Amino acid sequence: MTKVYTQQSDMIEAASSRQILLSPNGMPPQSSVRELWHLVLKRKKALIYGILGGLVAAGLFCLLYPAKYDGIADVQYNPQSQSGFNLGDMIGGGLLDNDVQMQTQAQIMGSDDILWAVILKFDLGHNKDVAHSDVLHAGKKTADATPKERQQLLKRFNDALLITALPKTQIMEVRFRCHDAKLAADVANAVARQYEDRNYKSQYESTLGASTWLNDQLVELKNKVDIAEQKLAEYQKKTGIIGTPGADGPHDVYVTRLDELNKVFAGAQSERIVREARYRVAKDANPDRIAELVPDSTLPVLRTQLADLNNTYAQLKSTFGDKFPRVVEARNQITQVQAAIDAQLIIIRERFEKEYIAAKSSEDMLSAEIEKQKKSMFDLTDAAAQYDLLKREVESTSDVYADLQKKLNEAGISAGLQATTNVTVTQWAHEPGIPKIPNIPLTFGLGLFVGLLSGIAGIALAENVDTTIRTPEHIEALGDIVALGVIPRLEGLNGKRGSLPALPGTELWVVEKPQSAFAEAFRSLRSTILLTTAGSPPRIVSVTSSLPGEGKTTVSINIAATLAQRGRRVLLVEADLRRSTMMRRLGLDLARVGEGLSECLTGAIEAEDAIQTVPSLPTLHVLPAGKRAPNPGELLDSDKMRNLIRTWRSQYDNVILDCPPMVGLHDPIAVATESDGTIIVARSARTGKQSLRRVRDMLLHLHVHILGVVLNDFDPKSTDYQHYYGYSQGDYKQYYDDNGDAE
Repeated sequence: MTKVYTQQSDMIEAASSRQILLSPNGMPPQSSVRELWHLVLKRKKALIYGILGGLVAAGLFCLLYPAKYDGIADVQYNPQSQSGFNLGDMIGGGLLDNDVQMQTQAQIMGSDDILWAVILKFDLGHNKDVAHSDVLHAGKKTADATPKERQQLLKRFNDALLITALPKTQIMEVRFRCHDAKLAADVANAVARQYEDRNYKSQYESTLGASTWLNDQLVELKNKVDIAEQKLAEYQKKTGIIGTPGADGPHDVYVTRLDELNKVFAGAQSERIVREARYRVAKDANPDRIAELVPDSTLPVLRTQLADLNNTYAQLKSTFGDKFPRVVEARNQITQVQAAIDAQLIIIRERFEKEYIAAKSSEDMLSAEIEKQKKSMFDLTDAAAQYDLLKREVESTSDVYADLQKKLNEAGISAGLQATTNVTVTQWAHEPGIPKIPNIPLTFGLGLFVGLLSGIAGIALAENVDTTIRTPEHIEALGDIVALGVIPRLEGLNGKRGSLPALPGTELWVVEKPQSAFAEAFRSLRSTILLTTAGSPPRIVSVTSSLPGEGKTTVSINIAATLAQRGRRVLLVEADLRRSTMMRRLGLDLARVGEGLSECLTGAIEAEDAIQTVPSLPTLHVLPAGKRAPNPGELLDSDKMRNLIRTWRSQYDNVILDCPPMVGLHDPIAVATESDGTIIVARSARTGKQSLRRVRDMLLHLHVHILGVVLNDFDPKSTDYQHYYGYSQGDYKQYYDDNGDAE
């Protein structure tokens, strides 16, 4: 009677409830670090070859690449010393920040005029580091270069020159690289010197230009002073006013009042200018500029908090992702702090706007009041008012003239001093003793890094190309099947491996070496098989594999032997009618080679007469395949075979059917459908995942109950074994000797 199992999960749940089915160590999934380390150990040759290749490449580079040296000079630029007439100081600083000014000066230092002067000084038009024969002919002077040749020389000179404005400093680094160490230092120093000379000339000419302009303005103001004094004198003669008119009278009161209003108006005007400047800065500048104007505000603290929160948010996001609670909290805090900054900016701008409006209103009111006083004073005495205005014009023009005279004197001194203090070479280049390229430690470090990456890529490639089954985890990753057990690679007689059917040695190792790890694995497998189905253990078990040479016959023999060791009547049937090897393996009577399953199915002999008993294990009965039949598939898929299986079910406690491989043959299908369950044998590092998946799909399609997969020939010395079990073979040396016997 054929048994049909429609739900493969019943078997898995029943086995897991008894905690005897193999799983990945019965532990939660292992960490990714351990998995990576396992891959490295397993594919260590690829990693070693990659690292060696990277180091060899680095060594060849260091040997073959010509040495190049860097000449380095440092130049300090002080933007605050530009001129004695720095109008930017009048509103709290220059228009450009330090970084912008330093980048501008770096561009000036690398200008064509400066570089061409250096090229001419050292005749670099024929130097191999700057130019080759394709730029200038051997007999042509560098100074006679055409515009096209000049541009080519400048381009190649720029390729060897690097001018860098060091961040957050007033230092520019001049670096020139070439094969000649002395030339590298000389060129770097020459560029710095040319820039220093150019800056000196520029500053000197600028200061002299300012002096000339001020001198012209001074002459013009002197003329205005003379004209104003002349007008005042003529008006005094015309009106007869001497000194301040109207003492102790109405005129004196209005003059005094007007004096006071003018003073207040001047202060209000200055206040309005200051407030307007601050308002415009607050309106147009960035938050950093506003923070400078209002140092007692909370803006600096808020911006520091925002920077810290942004750093924290970036780190959390890269580690945990967008939806992690701390990431969401950090993002909300950033929003709150940014909102606080925006609100603070609005408050400061509104404050400056109100202050500016108030100052403007005060100025306007004072201006109106002055006009009113003037009108009143003119109404009282036009002569006194006119006199006072003329006098004030003289005084005002005289004050401006005196101030410009002072500036002119300062300009005369600055013309000789300012340019010399603006640029300073803080460090002249010295002849380097060690080449910059090749940098041996860095090159070998990069070679090691690249080799490591190559090794990792090799590991990934080898792992992706390798599609074989190596561990029980690979089996269970296929789905719908479980790993029943792991059979370690057997070191058989005389140190030869005996776990595979193609290798010599007895197949009843569990009987001859009962204390070996190999025998212990089969005893564990026996317990697993007996508990794989709920209610009662399977009695008729078929054993198959995907392809030949995976050890299914060895597994069948030793499963049957371990069952017989418990005193159970066990029948081992060699159902592989195409390839009979069991009689030789078990040491049976070879004279009865014509008495087997083939003869029983053809009716030539009765099954009872063909069954033999293993001498070393009386409860183990064996029915060999017999002679090879011309139609093994039809014989196995016959009523005679099904009747024999029913008969054996009543006569024996367990029947183990050693079936042919599944892929490419029809023979095992008929036998598998009549069994209580089927065991698939996979050979470690040989059976492919696709082959095992194909066998699984075929059996599930036929509703065959798959007990699980036995992983055979698992090498105890491999990293896969250590990774799966968590210990190495050496940990059990005190239990087993070299031949597998217990000590």
